[in-house]
Amino acid sequence: MALNDLPKSGQTLNQTRQPIQDNFLGIDASFSVDHEAMTVPTASGNAGKHKKVTLTQQGSSPTVGATEAGIYTKDVSGSPELFIKTGADSEIDITSAVTGASAGECTLPSGIKLKWGSGTTGATSTGVLTFTFASLSLTDFNTIYSVQATAATTSAPGSPGNQRVARVDAYDTSGLTIRTLRIQALGGDPQDAPFTWFAIGN
Repeated sequence: MALNDLPKSGQTLNQTRQPIQDNFLGIDASFSVDHEAMTVPTASGNAGKHKKVTLTQQGSSPTVGATEAGIYTKDVSGSPELFIKTGADSEIDITSAVTGASAGECTLPSGIKLKWGSGTTGATSTGVLTFTFASLSLTDFNTIYSVQATAATTSAPGSPGNQRVARVDAYDTSGLTIRTLRIQALGGDPQDAPFTWFAIGN
C-alpha cells in the first residue's frame, strides 16, 4: 500500500492519528511478506530474518554497477528463471536447462557450461559421427575443458566380439567427432553403435 504523507502543516493529532496507524499497519503487512513477523521476539534470534526471497519477474536485464552483483528473474520460454549478473559481465541463466530429444545444456552459477547428448555412429560401418552443437539446437562453447564419450550398450554375455567402446576423435567449440570401436578386433575395428557424450566448458 502507499503510505500516507503526513503530518501536513496545520493538521491536528486527531486528524493524523488514524492515517499514522494505517501507515504502521501497512508497513507491518509488507514486512511480513517473506520475513518473520515484526512481533517475533528479538530473543528468538529470528527477528528481521527472511523466510524466503521472492523476486518479481523483470522485463529486461537490470543495470548492475561495476562493483555490484545482481540476482533477478526473467522469462525463459514462459517460465520465470533465476539470473545472476556481476559487474560488467554478461548475465548468467542459472536455473533453466535446454533439453531436447537427444541433447541438452545448462549453465552453472560460476558460468561453467555443461552439455550432454546421445547418438549413433554412421550407418556405413565407419563407426564415426561428426555433429555441431548448433545442429542439436545448442549454443557453442567459448572454451572446452573436457569431453567424454561412452558406448551406450554392450553385447550380451558370451558375445565379447560385439562389445563396443566410444571415444572422442576430435572436438572444437562448435562440435564433436565421436568414434565407436569393437573391442575384440585387433586394433579396434570400427563398428556403428549408440553412444552418449558429456562436455564441460564456458
